[in-house]
Amino acid sequence: MEGLLLTAMTGSHRRVIAGALALLLGLFGFTGLMALDPPAACADEVGEAKGALADAQAKLDEIAAECDELAAKADRLQEEINTNTQTILELQQSVYEGRDSLGRIAVYEYRVNSFDAILDVFFGSSSLQDFIRNMDYVNMMMQSQTEELALQTARKEHFESMASLLDVQKTEQDAAMADLQAKRDEAEKLVADATADLANAEQAAKLKQQAASLAQTQEEKAANTPAEPFVNEGNTSPGGSGSSSDVSSVDSSDRGWQTGLASAYGGVSDPTTPNPGKTANGSLCNDSSMGVAIPISTPNVRSFFGRGVEISYGGQTVYATINDCGGMANGSRALDLQPGVFKAFGFNTCRAWGVRTVSYRIL
Repeated sequence: MEGLLLTAMTGSHRRVIAGALALLLGLFGFTGLMALDPPAACADEVGEAKGALADAQAKLDEIAAECDELAAKADRLQEEINTNTQTILELQQSVYEGRDSLGRIAVYEYRVNSFDAILDVFFGSSSLQDFIRNMDYVNMMMQSQTEELALQTARKEHFESMASLLDVQKTEQDAAMADLQAKRDEAEKLVADATADLANAEQAAKLKQQAASLAQTQEEKAANTPAEPFVNEGNTSPGGSGSSSDVSSVDSSDRGWQTGLASAYGGVSDPTTPNPGKTANGSLCNDSSMGVAIPISTPNVRSFFGRGVEISYGGQTVYATINDCGGMANGSRALDLQPGVFKAFGFNTCRAWGVRTVSYRIL
């Protein structure tokens, strides 16, 4: 076709047309352009791209179904975590109270040696009846101590068992959320690639059609009016279209273990706050509060109120409830611990705790 057109044109026009066609043929790999049926060839390419897009949509539907299952699993686990977090907070309080009770017993044992007490009963009894009554009292005290120790052992075992279960559930939920995010990314890439292929195919098809139409027009002009100058009307190409997915976005800001600075506030050792005081969600903050505050700059900060948080420091783990928020040194601190929490780590005052780096995860 190029040879026929050049023969029919004058020299200068032939050079212009030859250059334009050479450019088009080089860009698109056209050989024997007019030997093909351009509309059919273009339709095939666009049809293939649309078929790929349809396949992508089918795959996207499959991914969306998997995402629904993963989201449902994560929601179910969150419900279980919420229930078990409340249980573990109660068990933790029970363990702390039992520890305090054993501490008082230990102090008593230190001050009043049991063997000495028995000797006092033996030599201090004025009669056999008095001796029996005093021995019954000693036996009752010793039995009470033994039972308290057994109860504390059972409380601790129950607490540790629940903590292990909670860890398994949270780890499983984190894995489900990670899989959900991976599926979402896969879906977005799938649709984006297929849409881009379709856009590219349609653009290429349009340019090919324009090239074929231009070549045919110029051939007709060359045959009818060879002296008419060549006019390049130019081409425009459509912009690429964006992609979208019906898979919902997943917020991972509260997933997994994180490390951050934790300060302390509240109670009798904090002169800057009332004791007791009220937190942002209406809970009391006093010398035994097992709550924490998070930065007020946290997105949807109030949605975290009532959720549990697991805090690790110095080889010890303490569970608390998020019930407050504040400036937190312009958000540079992750947590602000209330008295019950920093006391559980072995610090008696806000000043003794200060600001320390902890590991934590929101449950």
